[in-house]
Amino acid sequence: MKKEQEIKYAKILNQELVEATGCTEPIAISYVASLAKKVLGKIPTEVIVSCSGNVIKNVKGVTVPNSGGKRGIEMAALLGIVGGNSDKCLSVLEDINEQHIEEATSLFQQGICKVKLQQEVPNLYIDVVIKNENDEAEVELQDSHQNITLIRHNAEIIKKVDQEVNKAEEEHPDLTIKGILDYAENTDLKEVKEALERQIKDNCSIAKEGIDSRYGQQVGRALLETYGDDSVNVRCRAYAAAGSDARMSGCPKPVVINSGSGNQGITVTMPVIEYAESLKVSHETL
Repeated sequence: MKKEQEIKYAKILNQELVEATGCTEPIAISYVASLAKKVLGKIPTEVIVSCSGNVIKNVKGVTVPNSGGKRGIEMAALLGIVGGNSDKCLSVLEDINEQHIEEATSLFQQGICKVKLQQEVPNLYIDVVIKNENDEAEVELQDSHQNITLIRHNAEIIKKVDQEVNKAEEEHPDLTIKGILDYAENTDLKEVKEALERQIKDNCSIAKEGIDSRYGQQVGRALLETYGDDSVNVRCRAYAAAGSDARMSGCPKPVVINSGSGNQGITVTMPVIEYAESLKVSHETL
């Protein structure tokens, strides 16, 4: 494989395999809201969150991590505002504490946050406008969970991204299955070792949490209790399901995502790990 191809493959993996805490849609809302608050520099008296229908659907049924079991777009945004750390991107709510939950709950009860359905936008679209007296900040995200396309403070445009140009730069038309296999089998993986080790550690940890605790529908626990853990087929399904149950039910442990999805990240991780363990292969082969 040519060196430039190796560099491209490593870049893709390092960009894609990032940590996220909780379901990526509410976390993305928290991230955008936290960034807007950083721009405004103060707690707002009015918050307007505009989202695509797909985001509204995905946020509706899941627990916001570190929220004490709370759900919904409003709480995701308000927690991001009062206690989020936008520098941590999709782990923005990692440092949330009880005081932050109380502050966000109080703001929610005051009705300062309004949610709007935004029509004719990408499936993944979040726009947060926050106001305090005559001061206003706006942050917009499109297409991927970290892709900030607009940052505005009053009339000043701090950042604006041409999405058509951005999409063209992100396309990878020369990727092939043959090339991916060649890279995996023959390349020194030191350039992506950190990302892969983090993926293994994080996703195994939350899968084990899902088995040991009683999150969500407990699909993983049910599979193991019904069929036992002797079959690698059962273990692959059980640990993938358990990890997803845990993260969708508010487990604060991080997940390394894949293609912008924590559930996909778990799904492409746990069966591979369980299968590799059943074959007793080396860590390098895993």
